[in-house]
Amino acid sequence: MALIASSIPNLINGVSQQPHEVRQPSQAESQLNGQSSVVKGLVKRAPFEVMAKLNLPATTDSTKVHIYERDGVEQYVIVLTNGGLKVFDFEGNEKTVNFPSDITYLSAANPREDFRLTTIADHTFILNTKITVGEVTGTAPAEISEGIVFIRAGNYGSTYS
Repeated sequence: MALIASSIPNLINGVSQQPHEVRQPSQAESQLNGQSSVVKGLVKRAPFEVMAKLNLPATTDSTKVHIYERDGVEQYVIVLTNGGLKVFDFEGNEKTVNFPSDITYLSAANPREDFRLTTIADHTFILNTKITVGEVTGTAPAEISEGIVFIRAGNYGSTYS
């Protein structure tokens, strides 16, 4: 096999696990402590920074953590455990959470795998994948007594009802 000499303009395409023959010249086989950037090229990874220590129970092997960032001021860490939920700001201060009377929905054997969280606008929704949604009993659908009708075309002198 002959040696191949060529210049690599930049390494902005990150890591590829494809064989060397199909990988682009700007992709690396592995990347350790580096970050690919279109603007800066390949730069050193930003260091890890401890912001605060959270007051959590000793057994937090399977907690679910969700980051809520509304803006530069309102930022929270949501921590779900089996049967519990805690909210902390980025300084580590615990915030008050108001629960309804029944929180059995937050019970899970493995919270990390069983819960899904998503934030839309100012609301964070929690989904427990192990609970099947049931029908609400004792309620009837509302009767609709009015509506909006759009008529695109009609015949002159005709009555529609």
